[in-house]
Amino acid sequence: MIQKDILLNEAPHTVVRYHGIPVHAIDFWKRISWGAEGAVYQNLLVEEHIPHIVDPSLLAIETEGQLQATAVFSHVKVHSGPQQYSCHYIRYFATDSAVRGQGLTKRYGHQIMSLVKEQFPGQAMYFALVERGNKASFKSVQRAGYEHTATIKTIGFSRFFPRRSSRIHLCQSSEERRLVLQKLHTFYGEHALVQFNPVFLHNQYYVLKDHSGKIIAGCQYHRCHWRVNKMPGFTGKLLVKTLPYLPLLRRIFNPKSFKFLAFEAIFVETGAEAALAELFEGILQLEKLNTAMYWLDSRDPQFQAWTQRFPLGLIHPFIKSNDVYMMQSFQNFSEAEAQAFKNRPFYASAFDYA
Repeated sequence: MIQKDILLNEAPHTVVRYHGIPVHAIDFWKRISWGAEGAVYQNLLVEEHIPHIVDPSLLAIETEGQLQATAVFSHVKVHSGPQQYSCHYIRYFATDSAVRGQGLTKRYGHQIMSLVKEQFPGQAMYFALVERGNKASFKSVQRAGYEHTATIKTIGFSRFFPRRSSRIHLCQSSEERRLVLQKLHTFYGEHALVQFNPVFLHNQYYVLKDHSGKIIAGCQYHRCHWRVNKMPGFTGKLLVKTLPYLPLLRRIFNPKSFKFLAFEAIFVETGAEAALAELFEGILQLEKLNTAMYWLDSRDPQFQAWTQRFPLGLIHPFIKSNDVYMMQSFQNFSEAEAQAFKNRPFYASAFDYA
């Protein structure tokens, strides 16, 4: 049984903390729509995703036992260069449509943040991801004491007819996995927010080898399934209505059933960046899909190399403006230590974005 603590009681609202994720919260997220000014969508795989969140606790505002607003805090260890830090990542930041605009998160957001910090009195870093167009969430998170520290770019990759590659293999042996983790730690050695908890999840890490058998690139993927209910502008409305009925184009993007792969833990040997297209395309072919996404800090030195060295496909122009804002709060950090953390490009885990 999941433990439930009452943190604040101001009738008719109660702020509670669950140690874990209760079933009724999953039901809440399955029916809720995500997004605001940009695309509005439902996440159809949220139930499969929840069990793999590391050390979660749910903070919720309830009215007569019914969820009104939620935020899940996942407690992980992250690296910033050689230093390791305690980190709390906030996701599933959501409000029931029936009470949006009533100021619940504005009223309780800062109090909830203070209550969470009381549970972890040591040094810790907190972060949340907010879609660029979601002004309400941005203001709510900002009022809770978070600052905008980076902009994460959404990169789309698609192929109508992805080609198979004989150079791609699942990374399964313990020796290969040890080697891949070593390469990842080296590749992201100058980044912040580095953690590889989702790597090898569901045995879904592929590597690409050269003709001598040396691993030169690798990539983890996560399956995603959304139903897109709304897109911005006249063109967006037209696409939502027409794309499901266009046989070729709906391979890339079908709003009624948008299935895609989310890539992370990507690495490639210097000078071989173009081989990523072969790796991405080969994974799509093996998984019988046509579209993938990955996320990069706009300051990441790989950003230009991974967006200009090979064609990204038709999906990218439609999603390239879907930036995500990194919002952070530092607890018991010196000003210099917090600034050193913020100065590094951030590692973006697709598990957190999809």
